Amino acid sequence: MNECPVCGRPDARLYFVRKDMRVMRCPGCSMMFQSDDSQAVKNTALINSIYGEYLKDGASHNLLNERRLARMRKLSGGLSGRKILEIGTGPGVLAAGLVRAGAEYHGVEPSALCFSHMEDRHPELKGLVSNTHYRPDMFPPESFDMLVMTDTLEHIAGPLEFLKSVLPAVKSGGLVYLEVPSETFIRPKGLLRSAFGLYNGYPTNPEHANMFTKRTLALLLNRAGLEAGYMSQMSVWGDYDRVKIALNGRVPLWVWAACMFFRYSKLDILLEQGVLTVCARKV
Repeated sequence: MNECPVCGRPDARLYFVRKDMRVMRCPGCSMMFQSDDSQAVKNTALINSIYGEYLKDGASHNLLNERRLARMRKLSGGLSGRKILEIGTGPGVLAAGLVRAGAEYHGVEPSALCFSHMEDRHPELKGLVSNTHYRPDMFPPESFDMLVMTDTLEHIAGPLEFLKSVLPAVKSGGLVYLEVPSETFIRPKGLLRSAFGLYNGYPTNPEHANMFTKRTLALLLNRAGLEAGYMSQMSVWGDYDRVKIALNGRVPLWVWAACMFFRYSKLDILLEQGVLTVCARKV
């Protein structure tokens, strides 16, 4: 059975198949997710090779996260002194920035590859990040002022259950900062990604268990007991640093020109092709 991970309907239908990826779509809320028998999400060797390429361009990660940090500082009203839990530390660039900003930081990173990369690049994070999957017993209730997950929630099967399991660690009235890719028009978007040689011919990262749109992300937040004070989309196609990371630093001149077009036209945001960015409050 393929139950919708957001609204719980048991009759999700097969939406499309690409290679060994089977994407379901809920007829009720339109949530898209990989089926129980989808093999793509279990291809560890392929996924590690994708992350290995993703981690290469350190300079672009730094620039991208400088802007992310500034956005978080503005939305939260300040980061100094906040007790922050980040799930999905990744390469550790944002984590290091939060520590420099004066936050009392703890992180969880399940990927051994990402954790090793983080340890090599950011020794100042030693002892602050656990290389494991998050467990509800890791921290006492209401330990943190803020929960941070960037490019993380799309990887977690059962996102509603996961949020409900981690939110007890956040204080009442605490903040949740999320970023997930918008997968509106995922089929034509997948063809474009394939044309650029991204994700080995898959329409998105094969490890993405969930494919969110603005509507389904808003529904998820509501069901988890979060009140989204801010939800917007950040450009992907108009963000040169994101494009450099996606293309592993190999960006031809015409791609740079296309980035400039999207940066100033905002066309990808109008088509809901950006990164969904949320700052919500625990009710």
